[in-house]
Parts: sequence; structure tokens; C-alpha cells
Amino acid sequence: MMAEAFDLMVKFWTSDGPFEHQGRYYKGGRPVDDGPNLAFHLKPETQPYPPVAIAGLSASSPTLKFAGTRGLIPMSLCWSPDHLLSHWRVYTEGAEKAGLAVDRNRWRVGCEIYIAETDAEARRKAVEGPLGECWRDYMLPLMAKFGYINGCKHDQSVPGLRCHRRLFGRPCLDRG
Repeated sequence: MMAEAFDLMVKFWTSDGPFEHQGRYYKGGRPVDDGPNLAFHLKPETQPYPPVAIAGLSASSPTLKFAGTRGLIPMSLCWSPDHLLSHWRVYTEGAEKAGLAVDRNRWRVGCEIYIAETDAEARRKAVEGPLGECWRDYMLPLMAKFGYINGCKHDQSVPGLRCHRRLFGRPCLDRG
């Protein structure tokens, strides 16, 4: 589904005229222009199209392998060294399969950064403020629910969510 959606976006960006798309998941296309005020106007300034980054979260993310096959910018949304290594491995595998070169300088790893006068103040404000609340009450429970919590662990031998108690000072969920 993602591959078809991406290919359809690229077709909109790179085609010069009307087209019909009858895919497995999507149907539609670009109609014939009907005057200057009813013409297709979403052509990108960047050619052939803007740089696209695709994010992966799970270990050996198939999404990042897809990114490699299309030469897209890989973006990891996890912090586990094991997961990060697997992300680069599958991205590289996808690129090699497609005959594309990889450039580690394009790889992105998403994370929150809080800046204050001191590291201690930044840590306190991050943990006790909206950032900590978001992670404690939303992100970690959500990631645990869908089986992605291991992507947050600095060490996979740490059970449950105990890896976050030291950071947040209280349990994130009713387990671990």
C-alpha cells in the first residue's frame, strides 16, 4: 500500500499531463486542465521531486528497506543500539538490491532535545514538564501496546518498562 502511494505521489510530481491510476489500493489520477484557474498546480520546485524521508520504528524495519530501494532518506524513530544497527543494515540491503549507493550522512534519527541553562535543569524540566508527560502517559504506553517498546531500550536485557523508571521516577504502566 505504501509503495503504491509513494509511486502515485511521484507520478503526480513528475507527469506533465493528465493520467488515470487504477491500482490495487488507489484509484484516481490527474484530470485534464479546465482553464487557468482549474489546472493542476502542485508541481514541486525541487526536481524531479522533493527529498523524501521515511521513518522506521521496528527492528529490521521493512519501511526502511523500502526507503533503501527507492533512494529515500532513512529516518529511525528508536534509540536502541540494536534497532539502529538493524535499521542501517536493512536500508543498505534495500539500496544494494536496487543498485543504489548509500550515504550515512543522509540518515536521520529522531529524538527530543531540551535545552536549558544546565543539563540538570534541562533534565528536570523535560521529565517533569509536557515532554515527560507525553512520554509517560502516551508514547510509552502506545509503543508497549503495539510491541515497539524494545526500540526505546538502551539494553534489550532490561525487562518491561523498567528501563524508563529511572528517567521518569514512577512507573509508566501498571507493569514492569
